Amino acid sequence: MWVGIEWDGVCQGLNSMFKNHTASNKWNEAALTRIELLVVIVIIVLLVVILMPMLGGSRDRPLIMEMSNLRLVGIAIQGYAAENDGQIPPHPRYLASFFYESVSQRDLFISPFQDEDAVLDRGEPSGAGFRYGGFVFLVLGHNLNEFEVPAESILAYSAKVSPEQIRRNVLFADGHAEQLEEEAFLAMLPDGVDVDALDGR
Repeated sequence: MWVGIEWDGVCQGLNSMFKNHTASNKWNEAALTRIELLVVIVIIVLLVVILMPMLGGSRDRPLIMEMSNLRLVGIAIQGYAAENDGQIPPHPRYLASFFYESVSQRDLFISPFQDEDAVLDRGEPSGAGFRYGGFVFLVLGHNLNEFEVPAESILAYSAKVSPEQIRRNVLFADGHAEQLEEEAFLAMLPDGVDVDALDGR
């Protein structure tokens, strides 16, 4: 009798443990699934964080290349002016020669947004702006000493030759260059500049 009761108790205990173990395994399986899901989400977020700047960078690469060219133009203007009592060259073609043939006219002035066979030279400067390659020059032949606020006076800017150009690269009289949104760019332009005509639109 005593042995039978004990055996029944053992059986009941084992049955209870088995049920608890099964429930625990189900909970663990569910928890593991949730953890795996969280890991997958974290990996996706990390991939997005890593890849987005790269994708954005590839989209902005022509704009960055154009900015590099405009900065070279700025260096050439400052160098030319330093050798000529502050005078800005009368034509952009004088600027590429400042680099002693290490930079060609087309490499310097044709925008990455333009076709390789785009028109470079458009004649002689006249009026309130002169388009040369992918850039517009506003004050050719003037003197850098004329500007009261050089850091706010535009010397040249990138012509908008493609809808992909979401910002303008702008060169100022103090030698610095920056990217401006269209509205800010237009607000800084001097009077009399026909932007659409110079863009070729």
